[in-house]
Amino acid sequence: MASSSRTQNKSAGKGSEWKKLFWGIFSGCLPDLAVVGIFSFATNVLMLIVPIYTLQLYDRVLSSYHAETLLMLTVLLVVGLLFMSLLDAVRARLIHLIATKFDIHLAEGILACQVELASQHLQRRNAQGLRDLASIKNCLAARDILNFFDMPWVVIHTAIIFMFSAQLGMMVLVGAVLMILLAVVNEWTTTRMLGDVSAESISVLEQAEAITRNSEAILAMGMLTPLLQRWGKLNAELRMKNDWVNGQATVIEAVSRFLRILFQTLTLTLGAWLVINDTITSGSMYVGSLLTSRALAPVEGAIRLWRNIKMSQIAYQRITALFDQNPPKPVPMPLPRPSGQLTVERLIYGPPGAAEPVVSGVTFQVAPGEALGVIGPSACGKSTLLKLILGIWRPNSGYVRLDGADVAEWHSDDLGAYVGYLPQEIDFIPGTVRENIARFKEATPDEIIKAARMAGVHDLILHLPHGYETQIGQGGYVLTGGQRQRLALARALFGHPALLVLDEPNSNLDGEGEAALLAAIARAKAERITTLMVAHRPSILGGVDRILIMRDGKVERIGPTSEIIKTHTPSSTTARPPAPALEAKRS
Repeated sequence: MASSSRTQNKSAGKGSEWKKLFWGIFSGCLPDLAVVGIFSFATNVLMLIVPIYTLQLYDRVLSSYHAETLLMLTVLLVVGLLFMSLLDAVRARLIHLIATKFDIHLAEGILACQVELASQHLQRRNAQGLRDLASIKNCLAARDILNFFDMPWVVIHTAIIFMFSAQLGMMVLVGAVLMILLAVVNEWTTTRMLGDVSAESISVLEQAEAITRNSEAILAMGMLTPLLQRWGKLNAELRMKNDWVNGQATVIEAVSRFLRILFQTLTLTLGAWLVINDTITSGSMYVGSLLTSRALAPVEGAIRLWRNIKMSQIAYQRITALFDQNPPKPVPMPLPRPSGQLTVERLIYGPPGAAEPVVSGVTFQVAPGEALGVIGPSACGKSTLLKLILGIWRPNSGYVRLDGADVAEWHSDDLGAYVGYLPQEIDFIPGTVRENIARFKEATPDEIIKAARMAGVHDLILHLPHGYETQIGQGGYVLTGGQRQRLALARALFGHPALLVLDEPNSNLDGEGEAALLAAIARAKAERITTLMVAHRPSILGGVDRILIMRDGKVERIGPTSEIIKTHTPSSTTARPPAPALEAKRS
């Protein structure tokens, strides 16, 4: 699965590459579409059985009173209708399978792109891209899409009617032109509003998700009512626009249905007048009415589907914009497992639009198996530095090298196999404890238990309701903050990483958990795992070899732990206001 995502992400990097991929899939579906076209042709030919049957019934059977002819015609009608229904069902199934191919080939690439952009704060943390893909898929799979394959038969049916009577043909032609003009009016009046509704729907949904995510703080501080009122106002505005669009679509659909039935009836009325004047036969009159319905039905179906088509077009544009933000990266040759030699060279990083860099000119080295603590006041760039070291963010200039290789050029799947990361904000993917520790990779029980023991959480896991098979994440067993942090440490230590990065790993730990963390750091050092740790409590710094102090995005000082702690105690920090605070909570 990971390799598939990697391939898709490479193929669908820029908007232009995305378009090539999309239309490449479409080109691959051309044989299937050709089959749908052939089946549509056969279905429409077989639909002529009903008009032919009606013509023969009125012009031959009723005038000759031949019961045998009636029986034979009826048998042929039933057989023809059976084949027509079978072919119609097959072409509808083929359309669904074609739509499914887009989901198969694009879903993983879109999700991978969203994950990368969300990690860089260039994209909202939601699955809107997948919802957009679902919108396109549902439109392609809709049965009404077959009306576009039937559209050429508007001309064919109208031509057949002209063969019976020019007056009836003109009647149908006027009806078709009026319905096409109605479709144009529908496009002209609803396109802009549909775009607004689509964008505001996403915004309203994100507001609701944000309220749900922050439920504890909202309830604790009495914020629910004002937030509900604010959200209700936004939702009401969206509902008004959506009601207008739906109302417009309902009116257009009703008018198109009215026109189809009206012209079918008028054709029958005109046909009756022509029969009275001995211009056509009664069979031709009924056939003209039936063919009028068949000629106008594809236009009506296309009008009915028009809103879905426009929404799919908007979704396509959003997905294109999504890939525009994520240019393709060449997939480098996989490198051997690193020893853990970390080198940071003149690192500079500032987010887009920032007046000053968050990290400026940072340079240091960490030897394999060495543990380095990073401290400093809030917003000095500590967490940003860690994300640059992990290759999550790309620096504006400078390098982070692991065994000499630039981590920004490594593919995340390759680099991630050698890295353990415990972030500040910990969340688990819905699944078992076993799956989360193993990073959802295939792993033996011994490998999983080894990581748990190394993090000191094996006994804790055994006391969970179902041990390693306990479901966690959204909808699963509710873990305390300390339990989450300790399980995340086990996940970080899984696979014996060469580089272990811990961002405030003791922020939610009690004394027992902190002791387990110190023991885990000691085990990591014993196994020559290079460790970087941002800390805000000095009690944990005894487990590191050196400490780096950051201030205003720069390295203020780096040295042995005993020396740094001695000169930067809480009291000395108070005496010297500019000094970095050990209790800083996050960068």
